[in-house]
Amino acid sequence: MIKSIISFLIEFKKNKGAYIAISQVVSKLAMVGNSFFIVRILTKEEFGSVTLALSILSFLMPFINMGSQNGLLRFGSLASTNKAKDVLSYYNFNVGNKLNGITIFLFLIICLFFATKYKLLTTISWILSLRLVSLSFFFQIRIDYQIRNNNFGYAITDMMFNVCTLVLSFLLSLIFGIYGYVCSLSLSCIFFYCVLKKSLKFVAITNLPVSKKEFWKYSLGSSIANFLHTSISSIDTFMVGYFLSAINIAEYRISSIIPFNLFFIAQMFIVTDYPNFIKNFNNKKYFQTYIKNYFTIFFSLGIVLIAVFFLYGDFIIKLLFGSNYHATSAFYILILITVFSLLVLIPFGNITAALGLLKKNIYASVGAISIQLLTGLLLIPHYGILGAAIATGLAYIYSGFYNMIAVYFHFKKH
Repeated sequence: MIKSIISFLIEFKKNKGAYIAISQVVSKLAMVGNSFFIVRILTKEEFGSVTLALSILSFLMPFINMGSQNGLLRFGSLASTNKAKDVLSYYNFNVGNKLNGITIFLFLIICLFFATKYKLLTTISWILSLRLVSLSFFFQIRIDYQIRNNNFGYAITDMMFNVCTLVLSFLLSLIFGIYGYVCSLSLSCIFFYCVLKKSLKFVAITNLPVSKKEFWKYSLGSSIANFLHTSISSIDTFMVGYFLSAINIAEYRISSIIPFNLFFIAQMFIVTDYPNFIKNFNNKKYFQTYIKNYFTIFFSLGIVLIAVFFLYGDFIIKLLFGSNYHATSAFYILILITVFSLLVLIPFGNITAALGLLKKNIYASVGAISIQLLTGLLLIPHYGILGAAIATGLAYIYSGFYNMIAVYFHFKKH
């Protein structure tokens, strides 16, 4: 067992996973630090309005470029030559960015739906729509490094994006308040566009290494699957916003910041190894060994996380966010769900995607959303943000077990 785990960690290091680990830590510290800072600058009403707008943006993020980055990641990882990777990368830039206008339009329409209740939302949404452009360029650069197994480039890009956002947020929020904060989330599109234009190899896109039909079938299918999955982390905020108030949104956001940002621990391994997942999609033994070692590491880590946050959760919340906030029951529920996600949902959800089982991803997410909506509608009006946390938890549990069972039966047939 020990020898197997050591081999697992050595392989992680061999794939330059340390760079990914460092970037994930730095990026998450930057993102969470940004939240720590901004929650002290803005009023609860302002923070709640921004949180709602960002939840809508997160809700639509899978449809950035209509999902062409998903096709780039899969078929770019399978491509055997750099020329084929260059063609796919440029195709994603040339065609995908044009389709991104559809996503921006949908974002503005959804924001307008809430604008009558949240007056700041109209101006916020127009400024924040540029973040969809920033993220498009950011994903393009990051995935281009990933398909070439350049984890160092991936890591540097990730850190630059999040650290620059933190610095801009600090400066602009102090000067311009809420609108400075929103602008800081969107301005990086200028920098990343310049990087892309300089580094992208302009090649003919008439001969893709995969048919356009297959490329877009996978890209859109992955977008739908990702959309349904990420909806789970947005629907709860929408329902809190609908049934409760901006103050409740702020309180729920504070309860979820730490739990959901702990996902990065698993992502350090998943991001590093995902191209290998794709390349070994027919190798049952590879996945059996991987999951066995992964589970051993994260089971121990999960126990530590539960102990720390159940003992010191209230102290940590007040230390980081100020005396206006405390560790609610929703916080403790979300910590438990985070540990479950680290153990089951994140690894099996990504393996299902890497195996190309898009229908299974979609079925898992549809079932999870149905459970979340039903329980949320029943619980939130009576139990507030605790009801939202329970609904989200049940959704994650269902999705995690469904994906795990899907992977099991896939390899049983093969």
